[in-house]
Amino acid sequence: MKKFLCLLWTVAAFGFSSCSIHVSKEVYNNSAEYAAGKYLLAEDYFKGTKLHPQDRAKAYQLYKASADMNYAPAMFRLAAFYDRGDVVEKDPQMYIQLLTKAAQLGEDRAQNSLGVCYHDGVGVKQDYAVARHWYEKALENGNTKALENISFLCADQKDTLGMKKYVAMGVERGLARSQFLMAEMYRQGIGVEKDLAQAEEWYKKAAENGYLSAYSSLSVIQFDRKDYKATWKFVSEGMNKGDTNAFYNAGFLCEHGLGVEADCLLATQYYQHAIQYENGNQARAYFQLGRILYEGCDKVERDEQKGLEYIRKAAQMGNPEAKEYKVTK
Repeated sequence: MKKFLCLLWTVAAFGFSSCSIHVSKEVYNNSAEYAAGKYLLAEDYFKGTKLHPQDRAKAYQLYKASADMNYAPAMFRLAAFYDRGDVVEKDPQMYIQLLTKAAQLGEDRAQNSLGVCYHDGVGVKQDYAVARHWYEKALENGNTKALENISFLCADQKDTLGMKKYVAMGVERGLARSQFLMAEMYRQGIGVEKDLAQAEEWYKKAAENGYLSAYSSLSVIQFDRKDYKATWKFVSEGMNKGDTNAFYNAGFLCEHGLGVEADCLLATQYYQHAIQYENGNQARAYFQLGRILYEGCDKVERDEQKGLEYIRKAAQMGNPEAKEYKVTK
């Protein structure tokens, strides 16, 4: 009897234990921890690991499952799929919708990205006030990219006091874009006395810290000084580091023999590189390349048809030289 009672107690105990495991599993499946677990697994599939080989479709499904449970980091990641058109069709409206929801839930990366959207007018109507709101929220949550972005926003708004404040904060943290903006302030005399020597030092710091546009700015300072060898030095460094603006500058220097031996063929090769990149020099590169092909020069045979095609392309992109160029034949 005692043995039977003991067995009965054991069965009851295991039955009770099984029941409680079942209940806790249901609770767990609807918990924040479970949503976070799905998110972390999605991260593995997105990046690819030894245990979970890269599978973007699987990552999307897991991000979505986590996002459906109101997990903000997953919403942020899911939004990127709709922004890139990865796995799903590109959907700017869904991108903004997910970013907004994640931002409202306090996800600092989403807050910063939403700020960028309103700053640049991407997927929404450009609104500096709303952009600033989200940058400030992201900054409150420790997002350093937002600190850099709000500095540029202040520059766009011509808010000198705000620019000085946020640039100083960024410089204190060693942020490259903030160092670049500090250089711009000294070069243009924004909120500080104009000082090209100080500007040059801050551009160098930004360049050393990986901000590639600083190389082009350094080359411009040297070009204005008519120190063309130093200009070529910074242009070459910029190209080697990946500054896409540097290719146009290299073409211009080569074409005119400034700081380097004149070489029309090499200039066209640099211009060919330059037209591949959507930046401030792309239209100018189209024009210069088109002009050389249309007119011809040493080592480069004339190709009027191709030259005119490039010149017209530059004109369509708003290049004033291309618009005014007179075709001689």
